[in-house]
Amino acid sequence: MRTNFNPMNDLTTDNIYATMVSLFPPQNDFGARDFREVLHELRLFNVTTLDQFKSMMTRHRERILEIDSGRVNHTGYIVSSLHYLLSDEKNIKSFKEANKGNLRSDFEDCLKNRYWLSFVGLIRLAMELEFRTKYMTYLEDKWEMQSGETTEGDWVPA
Repeated sequence: MRTNFNPMNDLTTDNIYATMVSLFPPQNDFGARDFREVLHELRLFNVTTLDQFKSMMTRHRERILEIDSGRVNHTGYIVSSLHYLLSDEKNIKSFKEANKGNLRSDFEDCLKNRYWLSFVGLIRLAMELEFRTKYMTYLEDKWEMQSGETTEGDWVPA
């Protein structure tokens, strides 16, 4: 049984979204707003209160924004393959051709203004920064279970 239970401080999908809106640019507010899966992941890593979540996101905010912009090198699991794909015109052209009809409507704006990750992706990046190898191993295992194969560089953020 938990002590000091405070339902106002429990982490929920609603207060995850509200926190992200308060801390990050609106350009990252795209894609599905279903935070149930990431809430489950946060709980697995003992981030169970709103205070803990806000603290983690605030602590890593500047680094997250730098990594999302592609202005710094990051070798983590969440964004390294995406940044490689979009690192030069040849890769961008190939990416567009391979994903014709499936690209976000604001894909060109993403390229121009250098942002890639949705709120869910930013949260997963924060978890990668916070929990390092432990979270990356979790993602690799999760991907293997979902795909049935081991393909280390194929993780695509939500």
